[in-house]
Amino acid sequence: MKNLKKILSALSAVLLLSLSLSVLSCASSPSSDGSSSVSARKTKAVLTKNPERMFWTITGTDSNGKPSHVHILGTIHAADERVFPLGDKVIESFTTADRLVAEISLDDIQMNLMSSVMEAMTQDVLPDGKDILSDLSESQRSMLGSILGDQLGPLSRFKPWVSTTSCQNAYLGGIGFDARYGVDMSIYGYAIENGKKVEGLDALSTQLDILRYGDYETQLQILKDLLDDLANPTEVHSMMMSLYEAYLKDDAAAVGKICLDNMKADEKRSAIYKDYDKMLYNDRNKAWAEKITEYLDEGGETFIFAGCAHFTAGETVFHYLKKLGTL
Repeated sequence: MKNLKKILSALSAVLLLSLSLSVLSCASSPSSDGSSSVSARKTKAVLTKNPERMFWTITGTDSNGKPSHVHILGTIHAADERVFPLGDKVIESFTTADRLVAEISLDDIQMNLMSSVMEAMTQDVLPDGKDILSDLSESQRSMLGSILGDQLGPLSRFKPWVSTTSCQNAYLGGIGFDARYGVDMSIYGYAIENGKKVEGLDALSTQLDILRYGDYETQLQILKDLLDDLANPTEVHSMMMSLYEAYLKDDAAAVGKICLDNMKADEKRSAIYKDYDKMLYNDRNKAWAEKITEYLDEGGETFIFAGCAHFTAGETVFHYLKKLGTL
């Protein structure tokens, strides 16, 4: 299977990728020692898969022994109208929750997103006279030009991650997926309309680090791989639609398999993807599991909405919750 990591990430793993198009067109991290800050629990919580699409509930007790719940909605960050309506139980859970949590806090999206991405781009302007085009093959330059159009010249003067992100957004738009139909955007919208706070599982810097992963050569290789893959549109489209259809059908096993197969193919293709996968999934899943345990200890009703890949593929958030002894 081809490497489609950046596109898969935009759909199901990294929220910032699906939010960055509007920024580009305008042109808390895990602990370093890997240790857990969560204490051992006396009573394990119970994980339940609800009938609604990609919706789970963790039932436990808080630090005072009172009932505590964390509801988790696995989302897809770019979609079409078929993703709606959400189930009644899902809507009830996020409208009555004591705490709303997403991958990125609402404050970061409203106040820090554009300035942070623009600052990152400013830092990643290439030296005078340099652009990425000379490092691409003729076929790759042609593909990049067909995707970016008039933006090719300006964007090629930044480090390759800028073109990669623009390409994946353009591709998703071309097959009818839009961040405005993303489940995340719907819930953020509810929070804004009702004056609700949305906390973040990730610091904005964590997602920016993923966006800007690697040195110049690593970023260039990721861009080349993506352009080579997009030269085979039938195969790419089939895989992306298979992922989306599995999501719509609430087939968590199929979603997880597609993502996991892609990870394995990536790592077989190039060693650079092993560390990328660790940053994208494992490190964040472990950190999220620790936060979820803290939410259970603090009590009340918590509603989390975040990319479905984190709850279905490989060493999931649930895997790390079991390792912590929370489940």
